[in-house]
Amino acid sequence: MPLRTCEADGCSDPAERGAGSCMICARHYCSEHKKKSYHKCPSEDDEDTDAYWAAYNSAKIRCLAALLDEINVNAMETIIGQVRGVRCRIPALDADLNQAAKIEFVSSQMGGQNCHVDAEFEEA
Repeated sequence: MPLRTCEADGCSDPAERGAGSCMICARHYCSEHKKKSYHKCPSEDDEDTDAYWAAYNSAKIRCLAALLDEINVNAMETIIGQVRGVRCRIPALDADLNQAAKIEFVSSQMGGQNCHVDAEFEEA
């Protein structure tokens, strides 16, 4: 059984690893359906690279926003605080920040697929 199957309507072929994944539309395609004749998302290989990077950056923001929405910040702060034995807070995920500010702050601390945020601890 393949890791992923093609998401084109009516296709059950295996999706290609890497090259078959599209970050812009967050779908996976087989070798036939990843071709430009079917898949219309901008590509890094297109002449208009500005369109690709604009779409890529929008997709990256949507993906990061969805991931941030899944984080239980209170639980994370509690667990981190228990490990250290003092209360902590995570400024990048502060409830007073709007979503755009959180995304900008977290994006600045990303490297590849990893995301690191700082935890600040109360003085003991």
